[in-house]
Amino acid sequence: MEALLTLIANFIYQYGITCAGAPSFHGSYEAPVPSQLRKQD
Repeated sequence: MEALLTLIANFIYQYGITCAGAPSFHGSYEAPVPSQLRKQD
């Protein structure tokens, strides 16, 4: 069972790397980042 869960986790991880920027399973909406949390240069 642990091997199956590891296989699934690896698949999801590789999907995240390969399809970065693609709409996710949760939808394609991304809320704007508040200005207090943005990196200040």
